[in-house]
This record gives sequence, C-alpha cells and structure tokens, in this order.
Amino acid sequence: MIDNDFIWQEGKYLDFWSTTHTIIGAIFVWLFMFLGMNIYLGFLISFLIIFGWEFFELYFLNVHEYFWNKVWDVLTGIIGFWVMYYFILKYGLMNLVNYEIWFIVVYLLLCGWGFWHHYTRKKKNIVS
Repeated sequence: MIDNDFIWQEGKYLDFWSTTHTIIGAIFVWLFMFLGMNIYLGFLISFLIIFGWEFFELYFLNVHEYFWNKVWDVLTGIIGFWVMYYFILKYGLMNLVNYEIWFIVVYLLLCGWGFWHHYTRKKKNIVS
C-alpha cells in the first residue's frame, strides 16, 4: 500500500508537490506559445500565476509552508517552463501535443490525489 503521509509530507525545500509545480510551468509555456504569445510575456504571466498561487495558498487556503518550500515551488515552476521551452525549440510545438496532454492528465491526477490527502488526513503537518 502507498504511504500517502510519506509521499505528501511537506519538505523544507522540495517535496512531491514540486512535481506539480514543474509540470504546470511546462503546461504554461506550451499553452502560451500555442496561443501565439511572445515567450517573455508568457513567462511573465506564468511567473505571476505561479508566484500568486503561493499567496493564494497562504491567505485563502490557509496552507502554511516553510519559506524555502514556497521559494522552490516558484523555482520549479520556472524550471518546468524553460525546460519545456527548450524542447519546443528542439522538437517543435505541435510535435509535443501528446506530451502536453499527458502532462495535463498527470497534473490533474497528482493535484487531485494531493488535495484529497491534504484535506482528509487526521493530523496536520503544516508549519508556519
């Protein structure tokens, strides 16, 4: 059986949520380029969404994390953005459609699993 408490345990720097942050960065760059957006504008919008999510978590979802965990959440999103941008330049935007679909599916499954675990566990492992 999978130990959800271990998998979703908050890390001081990185944790399993870092995976979803990396994936969303990759999804954003592909989406914005698909829409014909300038890469730097797409990056700025992605950064603001990723950065803003950390404030949303804190002030609206009351999720308290280590400071460096929040920093790495933003950094992993940025890393996902630029790594996918490299692959788009190397292989072409439309050649990566199937990968993007899988990224979206995996992202949604991981987020659903993580949120389910977070809101159903008996003990809270959240720090200030």
